[in-house]
Amino acid sequence: MCWQLPLRIDRDGDTATLRRWSRADWGSDGETMHWCCTERPSGPDQADAYVGDRPVIESLAEEIEALVGTDVMVEITRRTGR
Repeated sequence: MCWQLPLRIDRDGDTATLRRWSRADWGSDGETMHWCCTERPSGPDQADAYVGDRPVIESLAEEIEALVGTDVMVEITRRTGR
């Protein structure tokens, strides 16, 4: 899952939080997974998540907008000054 999109939305009533996936999200199965996306430390065969030449809000803009919708994306970019 994380190689497709390392972002997750948690919903609690009318509130939603956009965040990274973690091992805990997969329950006990997360402990045995080859984990290479959003948690450190990364090994020699693992890539760090959320690194690059642009901020995640820019590099994953289309994916984030698909998750949260246009209105929320506009607000996120306004609040982050992007």
